[in-house]
Amino acid sequence: MKSFTLASITAMVSMYTQAFALEYYSCNGKHINYFILVDYVALMYNKLCERNGASYSAAPGPNTAQISFSYKFDYPLDAGSDFKAIVRVEFDNSKNILEVVAATGAETYICYPVD
Repeated sequence: MKSFTLASITAMVSMYTQAFALEYYSCNGKHINYFILVDYVALMYNKLCERNGASYSAAPGPNTAQISFSYKFDYPLDAGSDFKAIVRVEFDNSKNILEVVAATGAETYICYPVD
């Protein structure tokens, strides 16, 4: 019978904690759930792989792609805007999110990860 040490249990648990570390991205004080972004990235990644075959995911170096979608925030991003914004997510071929930007009309906001 194998026994688990504290170090081995910690190592196993730490493999899964990064996915739960981020809760949301903050765009001018308004929040968008991290898992919404991950879902859109996965959707676009799958489309890129279908279109380009395995060459997109296996290409050396950090290939980047973008996806844009409309998102309705709980509160307007700024005083003169609607609740809806266009969110642009840039990601690499490992599906890591590199940049998130939200835009309403003439205003553009860089979104920052918050845990």
